[in-house]
Amino acid sequence: MSKAYPFWLKAIAAAAALAAPLFLTVMAGSLISINDHYEYSEFYDWEIIDGETEKIGENVYRVTLTLKNHSAYRFTLQNYDIQVNCNGKRIDKNNSSMHDSYVLEALKAPILPAGQTTEYSFDITLPPNAEYIELEYYGASFSRREYLNMDEFQRRLYLLELD
Repeated sequence: MSKAYPFWLKAIAAAAALAAPLFLTVMAGSLISINDHYEYSEFYDWEIIDGETEKIGENVYRVTLTLKNHSAYRFTLQNYDIQVNCNGKRIDKNNSSMHDSYVLEALKAPILPAGQTTEYSFDITLPPNAEYIELEYYGASFSRREYLNMDEFQRRLYLLELD
C-alpha cells in the first residue's frame, strides 16, 4: 500500500528538483568568477624600504631602491609605478628597464617575487639646485583596494637626499 502525499508537498519536491540544477550551475559560475578575480597580478602590496643616490655625471644621478613585496603574489613593476619629483616637478627616468607600451621592452620589466626583497635602479637628470627627490608610489593594486573595500587609496612618499 502506498502513502499519499499532500499536493503542497509534491509541489515543493518538484520545485526543489527543478531548482537544484539551476542552483548548482549558479554556484559553479560563481566559483569560476571568484577564481578569475584572484589572479596573482591583481593583489600586490609592496613598498620602498631603502634607497640611495649616487652622482654619476653632471646633474645625473643613479637611484638604487630596495623594494619589498609583502604579498603572496609576484608583481611586475611598470614605468608609472614610481614617479620621481624634484622641486615640485615630475622628472623622467633616463635609462629605466621599464617601458609602458613596447611589448619586447616590457619583458625586461623587473619582477618582485612574492614575499621577497628586490633592488631596482634607474638614472635621472636633475636641475642643478636639487637637494633631494621625492619618490611617489601607491604600493598596492586597485583590485586589492576594491576587494578590501578601502575607500582611501593614498600615495606613499619616499624622500631621498642627493649625495
